[in-house]
Amino acid sequence: MTIWSAQGRVLWFGVMGPRFALLAAFVSLAGCPVEPVIPDTPDAPYSAARVVERLAVTGDTVLDLPRGETIALGLSAWFAGDEESTDVSAAAAWQVGDTSIATVNEDGEILGVTEGATTAWGLYGGIPSEPVAVLVTRGLWNVDFVDGGTGVQGKLLDVELVATDTTFSDTESIVLTIDGLTPFGMDRTEDPWWGLVDGAPNRYRARFLVPPTATPGAHLVNVTLDGRAPESGIAVQINANTAFGDVRDCSYFASDPASNWTFQADGNNARTWLVGMLGRNTNTRITARSSTAGDVDPWLAVWSLTGGLIATSDDDPSLSAGEAGVQITSLEDVFDDAFYVTAAISPNSTAAEAGGSMVTGCAVETLPDPMMTASNQATLFDADGTNISPGGSTEAAVFNSALSGDVARAWVYLDVQVAQPEVLSFWLTSPAGTAVELVSPQWSSEWLQDGGGWIGVVGGPSPFIPTADEFTNPSTSDGTLEFAGEAAAGTWTVSAQLSAVGSGGTWFDALLWIEID
Repeated sequence: MTIWSAQGRVLWFGVMGPRFALLAAFVSLAGCPVEPVIPDTPDAPYSAARVVERLAVTGDTVLDLPRGETIALGLSAWFAGDEESTDVSAAAAWQVGDTSIATVNEDGEILGVTEGATTAWGLYGGIPSEPVAVLVTRGLWNVDFVDGGTGVQGKLLDVELVATDTTFSDTESIVLTIDGLTPFGMDRTEDPWWGLVDGAPNRYRARFLVPPTATPGAHLVNVTLDGRAPESGIAVQINANTAFGDVRDCSYFASDPASNWTFQADGNNARTWLVGMLGRNTNTRITARSSTAGDVDPWLAVWSLTGGLIATSDDDPSLSAGEAGVQITSLEDVFDDAFYVTAAISPNSTAAEAGGSMVTGCAVETLPDPMMTASNQATLFDADGTNISPGGSTEAAVFNSALSGDVARAWVYLDVQVAQPEVLSFWLTSPAGTAVELVSPQWSSEWLQDGGGWIGVVGGPSPFIPTADEFTNPSTSDGTLEFAGEAAAGTWTVSAQLSAVGSGGTWFDALLWIEID
């Protein structure tokens, strides 16, 4: 059906529904002009592209990322005309500069792969942001043996560790201990067997002595890099050595060929003996001499029955390459019958060739009774010792001898802690007024322990002396003994003389022995 207007225009063509027909009729009847009805419509879903003025990775400009861990990155955009940024992380893509250091996934999660530095940045609409620095620090790491997973009681153990996913060279601190084993050379000698392996930053090596007291079985290796322990633990297996059942004395070294032995240049053929039968007031000196030409250097160490390091032959710098010696003075308050002596190749040896032989020996002398204590010991030393003052102002230790007869020999025991031995001397003066310098200012700081204890004194933590003839039993330049032939009775003194420019120290004890001719 077609509807015509009064002016003859077509208003509608088609089939009318009842309501529309009624409306059309009403319009026709009214005789009014009619225009098409156009409804309001929204704007088309389109706007001009917004200009990105700046993109930035959310957060710090430097990312500190532990290895093995992840950090979620975010991206912010500043559009033209906007005062605040807009988070566009959901539409961002991500990249890193060095994927061997860190990787990043499509969600912006960056993973630390290995220690090192790289950069990361986000992209929005193909536009890259400013990069941020990524520092992958030591996080999770693992360690294993290259060598040294098994040791034997009384032997040296060379350990070399390898870090499978990190490097030792980037650390500020490396701590390495093995339960029940003693570091060889860390405190008492300059030892090349500690530290990084040349050209291998992921390897670290160290040398331990397995004390005879070390229990057979697994011993945990404790290693940290900048305070971080590895994810995987490792242990050294210690085997028992049954050669420590017999207690040796000096006659063993003189009569038993087994005391002379062959060695390997790496020191792993070390030999340890249990040496005992020490009488009261005895000096026992163990020596070793290389019978191999060249600079192969023997090394001796004295251990307590509990495995504590007491003395090494490196404590006596007067010895030359090719020989070693340690001396133990037995006093009732120092040793209980026995100690261990280990012979090996010195950590300071420069010999590269393997093999050689060593001859060991032993000598003992007995200090005569009585062992004299100073008459002023209570006031001079008491519990804390006495401070050594500059010049000769320090009170002397006074010994009142009632012995009859002439002097054959004399020995002195000193227990001193001092930082500068080169400015300090000790003197023994006889009743006749003969003064003999026992310790010379020519002695250097090489005679000091780490804590300032004087290497070369008997007593305290270091109960040994390096050379009896020069220290406890002074002799003249022509080889005759000092004080020989003088009367033993009377007042003897041991005095300390400190240079006026030197620092002081603490004097803990002094003892005197006199042998009658």
